[in-house]
Amino acid sequence: MEKDKIHKKCLCNEPPGSERLIELMLDNEATEDQNKLIQVALNSCPKCLQNYQTEIALRHQLKTSMANNRLPEHVIQAIRHKIRETAQ
Repeated sequence: MEKDKIHKKCLCNEPPGSERLIELMLDNEATEDQNKLIQVALNSCPKCLQNYQTEIALRHQLKTSMANNRLPEHVIQAIRHKIRETAQ
């Protein structure tokens, strides 16, 4: 019953939601206050913990599946060119 009350007030029920804050945390872009909120949510909300575990698994899968893949050189050059264009 108490967990239901906590879940109703949880980050996963408020914009931008726990998913976005978890992404910020994992990217080291969350503020100290956001990190504290995320930690409370992870410790008290099964849905937030599941979102966190899913994001970790997804990132791991992407890293391992892309580890041996490299973009063709012409694609890399095109991206660099586009970045230079937009930076000017």
